[in-house]
Amino acid sequence: MACGVASGTGTVGFSINDGSATTNAVANVAITPDSAPNLAYAPQTLNAGGNATVTPSSALADNGSIATIGVQSFGTYTGQASVNTLGEVTLSNAQPGGNHTIVIRVTDACALSRDVNLAVSVNSAPNAAVQSLTRQQGSAAVESALATLSDGQTAPAALTVSLGALSSGISVTNLVNNAGEARAIVAAGCTAPISPAGNIVLNVSDGSLSTAANVPVNVTANALPILSYAAATTAPNGNLNFAPVAPISDNGSIASVAVQSVG
Repeated sequence: MACGVASGTGTVGFSINDGSATTNAVANVAITPDSAPNLAYAPQTLNAGGNATVTPSSALADNGSIATIGVQSFGTYTGQASVNTLGEVTLSNAQPGGNHTIVIRVTDACALSRDVNLAVSVNSAPNAAVQSLTRQQGSAAVESALATLSDGQTAPAALTVSLGALSSGISVTNLVNNAGEARAIVAAGCTAPISPAGNIVLNVSDGSLSTAANVPVNVTANALPILSYAAATTAPNGNLNFAPVAPISDNGSIASVAVQSVG
């Protein structure tokens, strides 16, 4: 049936001849409107920078024939997308993170079109906003916040954190994600270099993509222990007990104390 024929009831005339006589007849034909092509896609999820080939969830079909098919709109999707004559969509370098709608337009031979939405969710890598730490050589370990975590598709509290490389002399224990904040107990050993600053490599993952962030650790020099005595006098051959003016103290711990010289 030609594309321009109006819908309704039409007639077809025909003749029947048996070789000696002819009969003319008319048949009624119901003419229905052309229907738009059929095509559908299931929602897709892929990682930022990823590639995928999307097969239609409902195959491309038409009551007649397909004239053209192409990408009508990329929406907020900034990666590459193309569609072949089977309706298969190729996605490349998916960007940016978030939810997008790509519109595929298919047109049949009678110029009737259908716009079909392809929902694409792009998973972006998590982010870690690091904080700079300061530790003194040989001092007791202290718990601190290392970074504030975020992700465009995953709740910060659901991200996983792990340790990467540590600079010489830096120790890290009890690393946790506390409601979107990476926290750990950090110390600088007696031999930790003062310069350049040390680093803690913090790995953050959403289960598909990971980010490695460098947490700077500024190391200050170990301080001498503090100990002092007040002057005192005793008779020859006498005995005297000296008590420190203040208890012996140190930024870390005391290893030993002894008489170095009696003069």
